[in-house]
Amino acid sequence: MRRNPFVADHFQGGPAGLYDLLLHPRDRAYTVPEMLAFLDSGATRAVAMIAPGHYDPRHYLRDPEIQQRAASLAQVERWALAERLSGGLTKHIVYVVHADRRDDPVARLQENWRAVTPVFRDMDHRAVAEGIRAGGELKADLAPGQPYRAPLPALASEITLRINGSSTLGEIHEDLKASAGTKIDDTFLNQFEMVHRAFGDINRLLFSRHWGSRE
Repeated sequence: MRRNPFVADHFQGGPAGLYDLLLHPRDRAYTVPEMLAFLDSGATRAVAMIAPGHYDPRHYLRDPEIQQRAASLAQVERWALAERLSGGLTKHIVYVVHADRRDDPVARLQENWRAVTPVFRDMDHRAVAEGIRAGGELKADLAPGQPYRAPLPALASEITLRINGSSTLGEIHEDLKASAGTKIDDTFLNQFEMVHRAFGDINRLLFSRHWGSRE
């Protein structure tokens, strides 16, 4: 608890703060499996976790063989394992849909990628572009003592510079083509996906899109 800078109730509130943090009679703590069971009881299902990097066991494991074994687990089991390995997750935030919904919102997003607008959360795209190196790594911390590393593609700086919060992915693609040539066509989506995975896993890169009244 002392290592976690996001939990300070027991310092600021003294004994009352400690009681409120851990022993509050109206507070109900949920592990990942318990949360998913609760969602299931309400005819809903989880489609993705917010800040999914926190729920990826690979970021907490160093042994390649154990990383591979963790990657072979079912998604729910990976989430649950990461929670146990982290020890620092104080709140679960999850995207939920009706259990009977047939389409996959994530796949739908990918199919309509040209109309999607990528948006940095609490980050300036110009500063991001200046601070990263093509083909390098994004370095951050999931929690104190838990480093996060993610590979970046060759066009990382050019792509992030154009993520201004208003340009769609299609417009970013066209702008890059105009400046870098048509050779970018075969690699753009793969390179953007690397950028999205790196920043999206720590909840710093989101998507904006109006899908219609149903959403």
